[in-house]
Parts: sequence; C-alpha cells; structure tokens
Amino acid sequence: MNWDYVIVNARNLISVRGSESFSTASFEKMIRDIQSDEQWQPSMDCLIDFSILDLTKTSSNDIKMAAAIHKKYDSQIGRCRIAVVFGREADFGLGRMYETFLGSEVLSTVRSFRTADEARQWLAEE
Repeated sequence: MNWDYVIVNARNLISVRGSESFSTASFEKMIRDIQSDEQWQPSMDCLIDFSILDLTKTSSNDIKMAAAIHKKYDSQIGRCRIAVVFGREADFGLGRMYETFLGSEVLSTVRSFRTADEARQWLAEE
C-alpha cells in the first residue's frame, strides 16, 4: 500500500490518501510514519481516502489484524474522529467490519463512508 498525507494544523486534521493494494504491514508503517512527523499531534482528526485502494484480496482476518494494530497504537492516536472513505460497496463492508473489531476498545471514533463529502461533513460537526 502506498499513501501520502497532509497535516492541516489549522483544522487539527490529517488527510491521508491510500493507493495500490492493502497490507497490514504497510498499514502499520503508515501509522508509524504519520506519528513520526513533527507536525503530528495525538488526538488529531483524520480523513482517510481509501476510495482507490485495492482491497480485493483483503480478508476478514486482515481487517482483524488491522484493528489489532490500531489498538496497539491507541494511546498515541488518542481521542479523535477517523473518517474512512471507500470506493466500492464491498470495501465499505470491510470498513464496517473494522469498526466492529475495534468496538469500544479504542479512544478514537472510526466511521466508514461512501463519499468524501459525507466524511468531511461528519468531521466538521462539533
């Protein structure tokens, strides 16, 4: 998986865009790379655009492992909102599965969306 991100300090927001094929190893590397950025702060809201990410070979076990990775970094991620946009209906289902695997065991609130506009609107809510 490849990714790029922009930190918008004025909005306390990280905007991430993923591409190519998903893997749990690259998912964890993405989290570590973002957290190593000097502009990153715990509890920053995050807009993740996975609309062009290839999730066709991603299994429920991969999603469970990704949730475990999120839990591993939970205290560093902090209390924030994470909006994830998916391009295909099946991918949206994987996002909902990720939310279920996280449950109430993390400080952040993660929501899956079908469009970037819906995700931005949710993040803009007070």
